Amino acid sequence: MTDYTEIYRSKTGRLEEALTPESFITDAKPQIYPDDLLFIRGLDNVTFRENIPFKDTYFVIDIGHAHLPGIGVSLMNQGIDVSYFLPKQSHPRIQKTISFYADKQKIAKDNLREILGYATLIDCHRASILKEYPFYFLDDKVLPNPDKLRELGIKRVVYLDESCIDRERYNKIMREFRNRFIEYKDAGFEIKFHGIDMREHSKDNYLPNQNGELFISEREITDMVECRDLERFKDIVLSISYDEIIKNFESRKK
Repeated sequence: MTDYTEIYRSKTGRLEEALTPESFITDAKPQIYPDDLLFIRGLDNVTFRENIPFKDTYFVIDIGHAHLPGIGVSLMNQGIDVSYFLPKQSHPRIQKTISFYADKQKIAKDNLREILGYATLIDCHRASILKEYPFYFLDDKVLPNPDKLRELGIKRVVYLDESCIDRERYNKIMREFRNRFIEYKDAGFEIKFHGIDMREHSKDNYLPNQNGELFISEREITDMVECRDLERFKDIVLSISYDEIIKNFESRKK
């Protein structure tokens, strides 16, 4: 078993953290799925489209457990000190992505010298009725109060959710964090809510290689590969280039 707790602990410890041993101590094999990478693309898309600066911003990332490590590394590469708040065991798939991103997390953390902003990462499946997910709620104390944000030089709060922010989703967020967001509003912080799930909006499926890069697949490849079952085609998924992916699939068709 490998203990990844210290690797994934925040750089400064300025925000509340909870890294449950059931998720961060594991012998799971490193593995990511296309979904994990599409959320990173969703983060890039929203911050660019909405002109959200990383400097002086506090992010709350409320998405599925297994997508969090990739988002965490991406944020740290942008100068954000990331704090995980996962107090209970998540679905076992998070162990695979924790293992996959561990080296990238360590490098990003070591390189994080000038901190531009902060983030809290939480699991959107925390109150799911499905038995494979833990059932728990969070409260306002998970998020820093306005005085703490001022101390950290924060000017805006950006809540990035797995789903689009419709009335139902907004109300679900407010059931846990209403008081804190009222405090943020009264303190004059700019507040934004956005969804970053690009899975349903993407016309193509994506295959990750061993470096965690995205390759757009052709429709015939999409028909051959179940996006959530890449293990069967690991030798292809770990190909070095898009051309090699195509070549490998073509050879299998003969």
